[in-house]
Amino acid sequence: MSIIDQGWSVVGVGKMEMAAYEIETCLRYIFLASDVQSPSSRPRLVWWMLTVRFVASGWHYISPSRSLSRESLFSADEGFLLVNQLELEYLPMIKSVRNPKVLELRALQRLPKRRREKVAFVVEGARLAEEALMSGWAVRAAFYTESAREANPDLVRAIAARGNADLVSEAVMKAASDTKTPQGILVEVEWRKLPLVKQPSMVLVLDGIGDPGNLGTLLRSAAAADCDAVLLAPGCADAFSPKVLRSGMGAHFRQPIQNLEWPEISLFVKEHKLALYVAESWEGQSYGEVDLTQPFALILGSEATGVSEAAKVLNPRPIQIPMPGRMESLNAAIAGSILLFEAVRQRG
Repeated sequence: MSIIDQGWSVVGVGKMEMAAYEIETCLRYIFLASDVQSPSSRPRLVWWMLTVRFVASGWHYISPSRSLSRESLFSADEGFLLVNQLELEYLPMIKSVRNPKVLELRALQRLPKRRREKVAFVVEGARLAEEALMSGWAVRAAFYTESAREANPDLVRAIAARGNADLVSEAVMKAASDTKTPQGILVEVEWRKLPLVKQPSMVLVLDGIGDPGNLGTLLRSAAAADCDAVLLAPGCADAFSPKVLRSGMGAHFRQPIQNLEWPEISLFVKEHKLALYVAESWEGQSYGEVDLTQPFALILGSEATGVSEAAKVLNPRPIQIPMPGRMESLNAAIAGSILLFEAVRQRG
């Protein structure tokens, strides 16, 4: 029996049960060779390894003569699990912290300019990786450690099926990660602009929210309140930086976010006929007395500097959260969350 494909062959298979291991071993060495690490070569070799296992197990022969793509290999649930398991099993480990892929993922996390150039960002950990997959965002690349694969086998297989996934050492993961204690999974996700509804009724305008934790929490609260849009005015932190992504807990995959200049924000408010409010500490009407059932936009400034002069030019109506205690102000993320969920409460 001969197996021939693209100029190379494995000949002389006598008793398949005895020869299967040897054939698979040969294919494994070919697979690990440096000249076949391209996406076009890898699926075909994995297919041959899978074929050998099927035949040795008494399964019918599966011809690889048709054009094989990564998508076709994973088209069926059973094929997805078996082929993907084989590819992960034979994938070589990246051990050098100077590997170009490692340097690229580090740059994407640390440099906003690089994220803009590549129109991509990086999420870390099983929770955010799962959120990205469930939301249907495209995966461009991924790193995972052996311990992460053991802890999340289904998730790692799903990631590998959608992008160029690489097994890395713990040292490489630590070098590539933005955190002191890496979670074992890093995924490069292609950024996409979520569409706005035709007539927004609840919009959050963030003015100079430079703290990543506050920004991420506000995005999370906005997504939970079903806010139609979050507009980021100048001075805000990068919404897709690692710290904001972690604080957002998956909000980025659901919540429309736009970076706009103040003239654009003014035009947005006028075009959609939104009532415009601004959160203040000690002036304006109590938030519980304001009608938030009507379409509105809320401007929220930082707790340190308040709203900018550019925001005041829009002449927003001030509202406040009464504070009977002797505190100067509330945390920006807490104040914004309270106001958004007051609108949710009023709307029933």
